[in-house]
Amino acid sequence: MRQQAWVAAMFSPEAPQWRPLETGDMQGNRYLSWKTEDRPDYVPEFADVRDEVERVWKLIEARPLARELAGQIAKDTAAGQPLTAAAAAAMEQKDDLEVVEVGPFTWLTRGTAPFGSPPMLSQPEGLEMPGEALMAAVFALEPGQTTVAFNEPETVCYAIRLASMEPDEETLRSRFVDDGTDARRLAVLASREAGGVMSRWLEAVEERNGVEWKRPAR
Repeated sequence: MRQQAWVAAMFSPEAPQWRPLETGDMQGNRYLSWKTEDRPDYVPEFADVRDEVERVWKLIEARPLARELAGQIAKDTAAGQPLTAAAAAAMEQKDDLEVVEVGPFTWLTRGTAPFGSPPMLSQPEGLEMPGEALMAAVFALEPGQTTVAFNEPETVCYAIRLASMEPDEETLRSRFVDDGTDARRLAVLASREAGGVMSRWLEAVEERNGVEWKRPAR
């Protein structure tokens, strides 16, 4: 199965009109869409998009401030202060902060997907659209350690403290070895990593050879 972003598939010049395209998101929802028309690229008048430009600009400018505040909360927590107390101090500056206990949860989940489908990121209740970067940050921690990570669209910055990890790493390794006899399961698990390796390899080749695209690469 070819893994391709919806935007790339729908806006590709080779994409035919009226051909249905089935896609899914991280929450497990499935969508059916099709292209009805192709229009030439154009630059809209600033007055027509001012509100959207201003919204996105504010979001981008706020990200370093959010990371700094979350970093201070994580630092205070790492120094022995309870997360709720550290957040309470920050709430005196910002009234839109929230402390939530999330989990337990896994990095990946199969959900209700049939066997043979690749696993997907879990969507724990209490986290808004977590991505690979956030999951990697969480599962790199030892119990009691803290870190800072954004969600996938970088609209929420989390100060994270890992309460516990169960089962322990040795048990997880044993389970992995026990399941290693089923090549189909390993193939499904490795498909995501294989795609990432190919993408990084192509990027390295382009960088090493000084490739400069005159139009967006497909």
